[in-house]
Amino acid sequence: MQAIFDLLDAFHEMAVFSTIALILLAVAVIAVLLRVFKGDFSQID
Repeated sequence: MQAIFDLLDAFHEMAVFSTIALILLAVAVIAVLLRVFKGDFSQID
C-alpha cells in the first residue's frame, strides 16, 4: 500500500512540475509572438 502512495506522490510532483513548465512555455511563446507582431506593426508605420 505504501508503494502506491509513494507512486502517487511522485506522479503528483511530476504533474505539478509539468504544469509549471507548460505555463512558462506558454508565457514565453506569447511574449515572442507579441514582440514579432509589434515589430511588424512598427515596420508598417
